[in-house]
Amino acid sequence: MRSVIISVILFVVVSVGAFYCVAHNEEELTLLLDELCQMEDQIIAENWTGAQQTFSKIKEQWQDKSFYWRLIIDQETLTDIETNLLRTGAYTHAEDYAQSMAELSSLYAQYRQLLLQEALTFNNIF
Repeated sequence: MRSVIISVILFVVVSVGAFYCVAHNEEELTLLLDELCQMEDQIIAENWTGAQQTFSKIKEQWQDKSFYWRLIIDQETLTDIETNLLRTGAYTHAEDYAQSMAELSSLYAQYRQLLLQEALTFNNIF
């Protein structure tokens, strides 16, 4: 009987932890996606100073949570996202409209994919 109680308690603790991690991932990625949309609007309006400031904010938010992301995301995906971040920053600082928008859309797609990949859904469980 004691092992059943311990098993139930462990199951509850792990389940609550999983739900917390999923909610935290969703919140963080949604904030990053909102920032990317804001940056896109600034690039379209050719507000390069604002876009560069928004990019700095995005990069800072990503780096502040880098330890957490390294625990959650596989290394290949993490490397791809960080590479896209660097390219987006370089093109934004060079004020290259076409390349900035291309890298920004690629970064947006990666964040969306990560959001879907880390969500707690039936397809992700099985």
